[in-house]
Amino acid sequence: MKNKQSGMVTVEFAIVGLMFFMVLFSIIEIGRVMFVWNTLAEVTRRGARVAAVCPVNSPAIANVAVFNNAVTSGASSIIYNLSTSNIQVQYLDDQGTPIDAPIDAQSVSYVQVSIVNYQHILLIPNTNITVTAPSFMVTLPSESLGFATNSDADKILC
Repeated sequence: MKNKQSGMVTVEFAIVGLMFFMVLFSIIEIGRVMFVWNTLAEVTRRGARVAAVCPVNSPAIANVAVFNNAVTSGASSIIYNLSTSNIQVQYLDDQGTPIDAPIDAQSVSYVQVSIVNYQHILLIPNTNITVTAPSFMVTLPSESLGFATNSDADKILC
């Protein structure tokens, strides 16, 4: 009887082990996706905060938003496939209408930062599955927009 069932344990382990590891790696990948989504929300918050105090259309806004320093552009060091080109900054008036070319800080009431065209690549072996990120957007009231408010109106702070 024992000789007939000697390979049974190996077959059972292969079936149960396959299911176990599929569930385990699925949980890990879901956690990774949630980390990326939360980080994208933080990217928009950081970008809006910097856009509220830096000069209009400053490259430092997108650089700081993707966790680079103010002068380093390019890919994020935290999220794969995210770069400064994925950051969109809009300046809004009192009614929330986008302003194409803001002339001065007084015409801008709000700044809005959003993530555009971000594709997240899932780490599933032998597949090339990408997931388009949902819309992430943060709107904050504008502050100085890079102009000093106490003395010289032309002094840029960022």
